[in-house]
Amino acid sequence: MHSGKRRSQALLFGLAFTLLVGCSSHSIQMDTSQPLQHTSGSMANHSFDKTAANNASTTSNQLPSTQKMSKKMIYTARINLTVPNYKDTKTKLEALVEQHGGYMINSSERSSHTIRGDFTYRIPQAQFDPFIKEIPKLTKAPSPSIQINGNDVSEEMVDLASRLKAKQVMENRLLDFMNKATKTSDLLSISTQLNQTQEEIEQIKGRLNYLNNKVNFSTVHLTIEQAVVSPTASNPSLGKQMAEAFSLSIARLKAFGENLLIFLAAALPILFVLGVITVPVIWLVRRMKKKNNQPTPPPASDSSY
Repeated sequence: MHSGKRRSQALLFGLAFTLLVGCSSHSIQMDTSQPLQHTSGSMANHSFDKTAANNASTTSNQLPSTQKMSKKMIYTARINLTVPNYKDTKTKLEALVEQHGGYMINSSERSSHTIRGDFTYRIPQAQFDPFIKEIPKLTKAPSPSIQINGNDVSEEMVDLASRLKAKQVMENRLLDFMNKATKTSDLLSISTQLNQTQEEIEQIKGRLNYLNNKVNFSTVHLTIEQAVVSPTASNPSLGKQMAEAFSLSIARLKAFGENLLIFLAAALPILFVLGVITVPVIWLVRRMKKKNNQPTPPPASDSSY
């Protein structure tokens, strides 16, 4: 009995040992093969990433990209200020513009029922936001009306830069062709194309310079307005009304006399010429009438009778 149990136990132990050895060998094979596959995959990925990086670097060096450029924005602000003291606010505004590195490009002022000034300033874009935030501090009046518009010209500037580069390449090729050309007809044709290309290059450069200036300096249109408060009209007394009426009559009479003198001064040369012509004519007419009115003498009697 005991020997049979021992044999069965030994058999079971042997089977269990065999199973454990098989499982461990299988796990070792799997663990050994897995790093090899992982290493192979990582090497492939590394090779692909390196190639992609090289391609990306080559592409970025050859073509302009909007991702490489910061946003190119053109900002325009319109601000209306209603102030209690126009002169004081204008002085503060000029100091504020100078403080932020700006300059004025246009101004106009007028005064009727209100004192109003319209100004246009160019402010460096880096100082644009700080400048706008300082505007409400110029006056204790209600908050000013501020309208800001932004125009993104990044894409246009990238396109212009690409066109400029292409035109410059064409210009170099045409110059090379011109140096190698021997026929007059070829020289004339190349010269025409070269002039057209150079003109297009100057136009693109001009547009780029304009956009760069607009981007670098934001435009601010600012209006300052002060209402003119008229004093409250009171009912004038009778004596004041009479004095005002008398003063008005004197002023009108004075104006009439001045206008009459001006008229006589203007008409005097004409009157003199008319007198020089008219006086002799009147004298001749009167003389002729006097001569015609004289009685005719009676006929003399005949002495032969």
